[in-house]
Amino acid sequence: MVKRKQCEKRPENKLYDAFISYSENYTSWTEENLLEKLEMNGFKICYHKRDFKLGHLVLGNIFYCIENSHKVLFVFSPSFVNSRWCQYEL
Repeated sequence: MVKRKQCEKRPENKLYDAFISYSENYTSWTEENLLEKLEMNGFKICYHKRDFKLGHLVLGNIFYCIENSHKVLFVFSPSFVNSRWCQYEL
């Protein structure tokens, strides 16, 4: 039987537990199935629609959010693979 590693706590120097990277084609699934459930369980998630800073460059926002997140979650899909933004985040 494989032992599961205990969930690591977010380091104090990180603002978020995770940043979610996904294709816009999966917005509904990501919001309803992933984001909502993670936040209901107490995780602090960086979600671009809500947490990107207005007036800042998209690339700057991506870099800032990933740097300030303990983990990055990728929602892989065919549209993810074909997305220039998703590939950059990856």
